[in-house]
Order: sequence, then C-alpha cells, then structure tokens
Amino acid sequence: MKAHLLFPRSDFSPTVLGPLQVDLIQDLELDVLFRAMSNDDPFLLETVRNLLLAPQSDLEVLGWRQAVFKDCLKNQELVRQLYDWTVQAIEQERENYLSLYIKHPGFVISRSSEVLEMFLGILFQMRRLAEKSVSLFDSPGFRQFLSLLQTELNDDYLAAVRGLLEELKFPQGVVLSAKLGVGFKGEPYTLSRRDEAPQGWLDKLKSVLKKRPPSFRLTIAERDEKGARALSELYDHGVNQVANVLAQATDHLLGFLVHLRTELAFYIAGIQLKQKLDSKEIPSCFPELFSAQERQFQVAELVDPCLALSLTSPAVGNTFDGTAQNLVIVTGANQGGKSTFLRSVGLSFLMAQSGLFVAGQSCRLSVTHGLFTHFRRKEDASMTSGKLDEELARMNSLVEKLGSHAVVLFNESFAATNEREGSEIAAQIIDALCERKIRIFFVTHQYELARRYFDKNKPDAVFLQAELKPDGSRSFRLTQGTPQPGSHGIDLYNEIFG
Repeated sequence: MKAHLLFPRSDFSPTVLGPLQVDLIQDLELDVLFRAMSNDDPFLLETVRNLLLAPQSDLEVLGWRQAVFKDCLKNQELVRQLYDWTVQAIEQERENYLSLYIKHPGFVISRSSEVLEMFLGILFQMRRLAEKSVSLFDSPGFRQFLSLLQTELNDDYLAAVRGLLEELKFPQGVVLSAKLGVGFKGEPYTLSRRDEAPQGWLDKLKSVLKKRPPSFRLTIAERDEKGARALSELYDHGVNQVANVLAQATDHLLGFLVHLRTELAFYIAGIQLKQKLDSKEIPSCFPELFSAQERQFQVAELVDPCLALSLTSPAVGNTFDGTAQNLVIVTGANQGGKSTFLRSVGLSFLMAQSGLFVAGQSCRLSVTHGLFTHFRRKEDASMTSGKLDEELARMNSLVEKLGSHAVVLFNESFAATNEREGSEIAAQIIDALCERKIRIFFVTHQYELARRYFDKNKPDAVFLQAELKPDGSRSFRLTQGTPQPGSHGIDLYNEIFG
C-alpha cells in the first residue's frame, strides 16, 4: 500500500544536504522557518528541511500537493488524528522490538504477530475514519488514499489476517513433516495445518473409524536438555519460512505507516506555519504556477515570513511584476529592505515549489529548475585567502550546478574589491548567466554596475530602489526607478554628528 499524498505515483526520498543547500539555509535564514513549522519537533524539523530543500518543478506534483494541503487546512483535526495514529504505531513497534532474539524464528513469529495485531487495530481505526469522512475531502490525493484504506482493509481481509495470527500462536503445538535425506537427516521441514477438531459426536465417530497410517510417538524426558534443544531446532527449521513471511508482512505495514507519517508531517508543519502567520495577520496565498519557460513572476504584498514572524509590528510587503525579466537589479540606501526583499523572493520559490502557500496577497510565478544564493560573507580570520577569492570560489562551485531556468540571488557580491573591478567581474558573470536563460536578482551598492545595465536599456532587465521618505527615513518598500548611487553614507554622518 502507498499513501501518495506528496507524489501522484511515487514515494518521497530525502536528499543528502550539500554545501549549496547549507548556503541556502544561511542566506535565506531558513532555520527560522523550519522552527516555526516544526514547533521544535525533531521529526517535523527533519521532514520540512528535506522537502523545502528539494523543490519540485513538475506542475502536476505541485498541483497535487496544493490540493492535498487545502484539504488538510479544511480538516485539520482529522489529519492530526491520522498523524497521531501513525506516531503511536511506530513508537509501539519500537518498544516491541526484540533485537536479541531476532535470529530465532519462534521469537520472530511471536514478535511479528504482536506488532501486526497492533498495526491492524490502528489501520482499522483509519478505515473507520475514512468511511465517515471521505465526503469532506476533495483532492485526488486524499480521496485516493481514503479509498485505498477502505478497499485494502475491508472486513474480510482483517478477519482473515486475525484468524491467521490466532492460528500462528500454535495453541496445540505445531505439525511438521519431513523426509529422510542424506545422512538420515530430515529435509525439507514443512509446517502443516492441524486437522480441525471434530465438532459433533458424528464427526468424532468418523474420526475414530477413519483409517490412519501407522504413527509413532516419542516423549522427551523432563530433564533431557539435549533432547529439548534438538526439538527446539526442529521447531525453528519448521517455522522458519513462516517467520520470514510474517516479518516481511510486518515490515511492509511498518513501511506504509512510516511513509504516511512523513507525508502527513509535512502538511502538519504547513498547518502550524499558516496558524502562526494568521495570528500575526500576515497575508498568505496559494501561488498560481507556470512552466519555467513562461518567465512569470508577479507578486502583491510579498513578505519575508522569517522576518515577519520575529517582528512585533506588521511586516512591510512589496508588490512587483517581473514577468519576462531575466535580470532584476536592486539599489538604494542601507537598511532599506533590499536584502529582505531578496529573501522574500527566494522563500516564495521554495515554498511554492514544495506545494505550500506563499506569504503575500497574490503570487504568480514560473517554477525554477534550481534556486541558488550568493550572499556576502563576514570577514573570517581563519581564511587562508582574501574575501574576493572566497567569493569567486563559491561562485565557481555554484556555476557547476546551474542549468537553464535556474534562479540565482546575489546580495552585495564581488564588493570585496574596488568598484570598477567588482563591477566588471559581476557584469561578466551576469552576461554569461543571462545567455543561459538563468534569472538573476542582484542587490548591489555598485552604482557603476547598475548604471551599466540601465544605460543598455535591456528589455529583460528591471531596476528597483529602496524607497526613502522625504525626511530620510525608510519605508522598507521597493519601487521601480533609476539606480541609486552610493550606500547613503550621509545617514551615518548625520547619525554620528547630528
């Protein structure tokens, strides 16, 4: 059985965290988002980390997840109940694990039977919930899952399994058959069903009158340890195949519950994030998604959820239409909201391409085939080379992973040298990336770089600036306009000298 709540036709497999994903976590401050979604639950934290750092570009998968998540928002208590059952089943299975005796078929049968009994009880509860609530769900993913519970776990199936488990307790011992092989050793040992006990007097009479082949009985003395050990070995030989099949069945159901727990955990984490954003009156919406080739990017009141969750005052959003644009250059005053905007863009791609909502009033975007960041780093005394060398080395590693229709976010990159050299390096990189149809968002104080592209009057480039109020204070909004020179050092002068 497969739940398929994340993918229509496959299971989720976590990816190994690489250096570029570590950069993504640091640059976009994703740890704040992870904690908000997980409530510091280690399993939820691991799940959201794996899924957000493995963005999907398949529109069918993303549409599937959006529909499932909308169902989760409508039926939060039911979804939490399903999740709690999976957690209960997995924890009880771990408590019942007999690792010391796992090699002995008799103990495997006993342990597997107990675990299967417990699994069946929880699966029966899930089926009952599915029968009562299937009409409350609209998404293909959930309706398929609930239908699976009803068809695969019907009463006949559950009764048959419980009957077999009762039989495997061997209340009257086991019946084994074997032939004499080489060296007068028995082979192969086969477990057989006992004849059913006669019910009425007529059945008992027939069983007495029935001709049976001659048989012999051997009784082991109470203190015959070797005999008892030999009998135990015969028993293990006979039930070994049954033990293997029973262990496989247990692992199969455990695998189903583990996958279901992971898939539900992602949506539970999404619900928790939505509740926290709603409590702070932060807008959220499900994005309208397009293929990478369509180059859509249009947002209204887009917010950085990581920053918004840490503020006591309302977060300021930005409205921006970057449709058909390959290059977005942002200039303007320090502390004006440029880096916040850059992070909000990155988070909108990650959240949209994991199947979640976006923190904004509306969002239309084309999926990317990879999101990458190249942010300025603080000076590191342990570095064996200069900051510019370190930036170029990171850029080299990043380029090796880039493909068409990727998105790269630059924040004050290549500013570790003089403006002319830094602008020349940045321009050559921008030109090369644009030729590969890679979308770029570049925050910079290098006026020469921004002015170079502004003067080219490129139709696929747009220029944003951090807005300043007449008194010099920041509105934290970005507006479209001419690149702004300098980093407004006059602000520091006025603050220090009045």
